[in-house]
Amino acid sequence: MFLRNRLNAVATTALVAAFPVFPLFADEPTPQNDAASQAVATAETGAAQTFELPDLNAAFADFNVSLLEIPDGESVEFYRKRAAALQGEWSRYSTLYILKLEEAARASGAPKEFTTLAFRMFPGTIPTPTGFVNAPADSVPARYSAAYAATLRRLIDAPELPPEIRGRYYADWASVAPGPLGERPLVALRDSYAKLLADEKAKSAPDLGRVRYLQERLSTVEWRLENGAGAFEHLETPRPFDRAAVEKLLDESPQEESLEVYRTRFRNLMFAENRAREAGMGDDVISAIRKRLEEASKLLQKAQRKEAAAIDVAAVEKLLDVPQDESAAFYLERYNETQKIASTLRDYNNAGVCDLRDLENRLSETLPTLARRLAYADDLAPLERFEYFVRYIYSCDVEEMRAALEVETARDATS
Repeated sequence: MFLRNRLNAVATTALVAAFPVFPLFADEPTPQNDAASQAVATAETGAAQTFELPDLNAAFADFNVSLLEIPDGESVEFYRKRAAALQGEWSRYSTLYILKLEEAARASGAPKEFTTLAFRMFPGTIPTPTGFVNAPADSVPARYSAAYAATLRRLIDAPELPPEIRGRYYADWASVAPGPLGERPLVALRDSYAKLLADEKAKSAPDLGRVRYLQERLSTVEWRLENGAGAFEHLETPRPFDRAAVEKLLDESPQEESLEVYRTRFRNLMFAENRAREAGMGDDVISAIRKRLEEASKLLQKAQRKEAAAIDVAAVEKLLDVPQDESAAFYLERYNETQKIASTLRDYNNAGVCDLRDLENRLSETLPTLARRLAYADDLAPLERFEYFVRYIYSCDVEEMRAALEVETARDATS
């Protein structure tokens, strides 16, 4: 878990690759070719609100549409300049549209969560108080998304560019390549990354940097799905409060259940409390959830203490000895076992149910040694070696990292 957290921290510094949203219309968005304003009807505690979106065509009327035509056969420098020009033009006019949108939201008397929404404008979409919808196909936002993706596509494989520059363009391309992002839930986003990753791995000479980037993005989306982040990502409007589901959760009183049951219940109650606060539920609802949450915490700790007491410390300590000259299969099995136990001990130590912090730290310090053995294992495929080389390198200081890179370059300059 420690390494995964570090990798996810690195992943969050990359360009966010896609922005799924709540669906707003039952049918396709109405084209705005006639420059007419589009009304968005919303309901808040039974009262209807009408919100007028600023005219899309008018907002982008002065956009340099000549940039949207991407010719073939030009130089890499031409496409780099075109990508920069497109970015600049988009930043200018999308920002102006957002300012108009915020002004319209304030003037409409929309509910508080609408007016406090930090509106953003992603390529190919129109922001609304409740999410994003696909822009009309002939609008500037939709055409920009397609043109920008086409420009970057000509750069991500350009042999004239260093790998690190191609990698940045690839991250940008992955953010717009799927096309308009108007109604893309996390599940669809996960599938999109999985397909890109599978396509890259299927190549005879896959780009390891792209593989790593896609793995990190896929891991982040899967983590959000696994931890109940909701169906949609990067949306700042409050999620619906399901009172019936919460009441059912409050009525449950599990006894003598498994550790996993207690862990799931504790997590669900935490999410329920957060959503109750987001939805402005009364103190009585939040207090009821908080009471059940405290009970669930005690049951969880009791189950954790029972599991912790059964740990064979002597057997675990044997994992600290990493023998030389074993097979990759041996080191792989040892790595997974060590990582699992270290993660379990970390959970128990953080919960205060046992005092095995020293053993947890020693196990965590063993992982880089195992990762290094796997990084240089000749019987592993290049992609597998690269995976563990990245894990090993995160544990190095500057001098160790330099030495590791020199060894790797001498071993395989293409890595």
